Amino acid sequence: MTVVSGSCVAAVVLLAWCGQVQAQSDLDAKLKRLNDTLQADAALSADVKAALSDFAAAAAAAAEGGGGLGAWADKLKWYGDFRLRHETDFHLHDREDRNRERVRLRVGGTYQVNDELLVGARVLTGSVTDENSPHQNLGGTFDKFTLSLDRAFATWKPPAVKGLWVTGGKFSHPIDRNPVYDQLVWDEDVQPTGVAMGRAYDSFKWMAGEYLILDNATSGTLESAAVFVAQVSSWMKVGDSDRLTGALTVYRYGQLNPDDINGSRLFGENLGNATIDTTGDAVPDDYASRFTIWNPYVAYETAAGGKPLVLGGEYVWNSRAQVSGDQGFGLGLKWGAAKAKGDWQVYYHWQTMQQDATLSNFTNDDFLFGTNYRGSLIGARWQCLDQVELHFWGSAMRVADVGPGAETDADGMQYRFRTDLNIRF
Repeated sequence: MTVVSGSCVAAVVLLAWCGQVQAQSDLDAKLKRLNDTLQADAALSADVKAALSDFAAAAAAAAEGGGGLGAWADKLKWYGDFRLRHETDFHLHDREDRNRERVRLRVGGTYQVNDELLVGARVLTGSVTDENSPHQNLGGTFDKFTLSLDRAFATWKPPAVKGLWVTGGKFSHPIDRNPVYDQLVWDEDVQPTGVAMGRAYDSFKWMAGEYLILDNATSGTLESAAVFVAQVSSWMKVGDSDRLTGALTVYRYGQLNPDDINGSRLFGENLGNATIDTTGDAVPDDYASRFTIWNPYVAYETAAGGKPLVLGGEYVWNSRAQVSGDQGFGLGLKWGAAKAKGDWQVYYHWQTMQQDATLSNFTNDDFLFGTNYRGSLIGARWQCLDQVELHFWGSAMRVADVGPGAETDADGMQYRFRTDLNIRF
């Protein structure tokens, strides 16, 4: 009886294990090469060759059937990014100039359970009670940073209905956005909780969702604060290479300030909307308006000087505003692309947002004001290395409607400048 060498057996076992963490095609090639080599070895008996051949085939079949580590790893996708930021705010009204250094780390992953079901999660830096910002300020006497979970969701795509998807949990707001500047109404860092669904066709798609802001257990009454969101979007080719895109999004908020002692949690995050006193104690305790926000945008994509050029504009209108300031506008352009090493992009965006045109709690935090402002945003991106970007940008904003309160009783220009080092991985 022929004895199989230890190194030969070890090679078969190691290859079978490694095959489970590699792509199936790579596994098949290695197993075939090893089996061919063993079959050509005159020192091995026919029985040993048959046993080794059966073992290699079983290892390949196990991986292909999804039982191995390799099949599990193939379904898992990781992504992440790191940002180092310097930020300067200056010429402020009723406040001193401010300089700060900040970092942001985000790491997420998705797992494809089967052809229909995907689950995902993401952790990131930043305060757990600030939904608008994942940034961590430096300079806290070397205190440790906070990491929290800002995504945990499942997405189902039923095979019987092509293009349909349903997502539940805490997830990225699934809408098409203005490609020049996209956060006048909803900050992209705000990850809603609830359920959404949609369907994509060739050049048209829609989505609808119900996002829970405060449930009745949190508010302490049977009232729940929520927002219904819906969007329709489409695109069309213009000529051989140009493209016209557009969308209409509507947000309808309900029960923003539940009438109990915990209801002020949401109202307390108001960043500029008009307020009223409902109890007669001379202390504002509710929003003056209710909010149904209509937000259409249109964008035209072409080329200029051999580089992509995008022109975009959008409109914001709160149809349930109880004050005169119920509209907002944005208009801008960007030229170039920052994708590969050496690429660059410049952009400019002008915007004005009246006091109750949108709900300030969930709008952008790039500007010094949540609402009631007008001014310009300008910036440049340079892809200094693959997956490494330098971003220089700044805003010049002033209060749109001068009022009696601190920070709103003068209309002088106020400034913010940022330098970002962004690393994707």
